[in-house]
Amino acid sequence: MDSFAEWISYAKKDLEAAKFLLAMHPKPLEIICYHCQQSAEKALKALILRNGQYIKKSHDLLLLLQCIAGFVDIDSIKLDCAELTNYSVVTRYPYSFGDSIDDTRTDKAIASAEKILNFVLNAISDNK
Repeated sequence: MDSFAEWISYAKKDLEAAKFLLAMHPKPLEIICYHCQQSAEKALKALILRNGQYIKKSHDLLLLLQCIAGFVDIDSIKLDCAELTNYSVVTRYPYSFGDSIDDTRTDKAIASAEKILNFVLNAISDNK
């Protein structure tokens, strides 16, 4: 498996983990959102790698998005990247987000991660 495919595989696994955790009671909302951010980050890094660029060590999805701006139209996923970026670090530690993560935000995080992964998969298939 090449490096690009490994990044996609890990992106899919993070999204699957997020969906799996929805069945827990109580739901670990912060951890679900974290996995959604990780899925998006790994998908974007796969596309960066696929385009022959160096992968930046960053959790900032908007920064990563700029790395692919010259190759694909990124407008459709900008808001999703902005939403998920906040979940990269603050959800991993107590008291970072308080009570602001709820089922609605978690559902949105999953939808955003799915949208970004599908965007990357479509971009790859369009450029074969």
